This record gives sequence, structure tokens and C-alpha cells, in this order.
Amino acid sequence: MGIVLLTSLVATATGCIFAPALPVEEPPPNLPPLISGDFVTPRSAQVTIPRESAPVAFAVSQFLDANQNELLDVLWYSPHAVGAGVLQIGFASPDPSNTDLYRGVFNRYTGSQLSVDPCTAEWRGVDRATLFVYVADGRMRIDENGSPVIPEENFVDSYSWTIEFNGECPAQ
Repeated sequence: MGIVLLTSLVATATGCIFAPALPVEEPPPNLPPLISGDFVTPRSAQVTIPRESAPVAFAVSQFLDANQNELLDVLWYSPHAVGAGVLQIGFASPDPSNTDLYRGVFNRYTGSQLSVDPCTAEWRGVDRATLFVYVADGRMRIDENGSPVIPEENFVDSYSWTIEFNGECPAQ
């Protein structure tokens, strides 16, 4: 009886010497940024610009991302523009004036705008062009051909317009 009692006492007292593993909080996954058609101007994907008109503003008033506090790269690009094709590079940051979530999911980021003057050097001699705006959650770079390159581990979204230029530029 004494041995059984001693064995029970030793078995109860020894227990596991390792504490249970502490839960490790994984960082939130990186999710892609978004350009919603709700925030683009002009709303139509087909735009006609008379050469004698004033410059036309193309804009994304807000970029969206489910991740918080990112710095998003923004690039305006047209393979048809005379020159390198890169028209403007910038950034979008969290919009401090609009902190409510879009559709309950997306954080709002500042927008970007590009003015297209149909009679500037970029567009002279161009009758039809595609204009792209890219937003990426990583650093975009421009390759040797003047095209945007996004690192594989990052996400990108884009929006495009087809522009048709009509008429002649006024004499200068």
C-alpha cells in the first residue's frame, strides 16, 4: 500500500515541466489595393477630347486598401504618349479627412489626378490612346522600355480609359 501511495504521489507531483506554447499573433495578410469605378473621373471608359478643348482631368478621388497605414505607389502611364510613356508618379496615403471604411472593409487613401492637354508634346500626333492609372502596395519601378514593373510579392490594381483625340490644335 505504501508503494502505491508513493507512486501516485510521484506521478501527480512530476507533471509536465514545459508551459503550454503562447499563441503567436500572425501579422495581418497583405491584401491588394483597389481602384473602384465609384471614384474615377471621367466615369466613361471611352473619352473623346476635341483638340481645341481645355485640358481634361482624369482622376481617382480615393484609392482603397483593406490594409491600414500603407503608402501606395500611384503611376499614370500611356504606351501611346510621345516619350517614355510614364506621365506622372506619386503616392497615396491614408486619408485623414475620411476615416470611415468604404463598404465596411476598405480604408480610404488620398486620390490622384492627371490633366490631359490634347495639344501638348505628349499627345501631338496621337489620334487614339489608352491611359492607365496603376496603384501598388509596393515600390513600382520603370524598366528599360519605360513600362511599370511591380515586385512579385506586392499587389497592383489598374484602371484605364481609351481616349480619342479629334480635330486640330489651334495655331500657336
